[in-house]
Amino acid sequence: MFGRIGMTSTTEVRLVVDINVLVSSLMHGELSGFSPVLADPRFQVFTSNEQLAELLDVVERPKFRKYFPLSEAREFFADFCLITEVVLVRAPLLPVCRDPKDDYLLALAKAAKAEI
Repeated sequence: MFGRIGMTSTTEVRLVVDINVLVSSLMHGELSGFSPVLADPRFQVFTSNEQLAELLDVVERPKFRKYFPLSEAREFFADFCLITEVVLVRAPLLPVCRDPKDDYLLALAKAAKAEI
């Protein structure tokens, strides 16, 4: 689904993608517009084991079958695993975000030294 595309630039941008962005793109059939970013070797996408577990849980939920088949969700997840680098994330001791459920995402961005 993603596949790395050939680019000659060596500039690397480190990024973390929120699960809501990925699922929304998958739901609305807009993943093809987002895929080039994920496939571009100038971008290094980071994730954590916690984020991967949550992503798999979310894309396999029955309520999403009306938007995409389970086979597409699993293919997407497998491809996402292939193009991301897993980093170890330490949970923040105190809430840092107005939505504490997003604290892990900020911790992931910090651990990955993400720019985006």
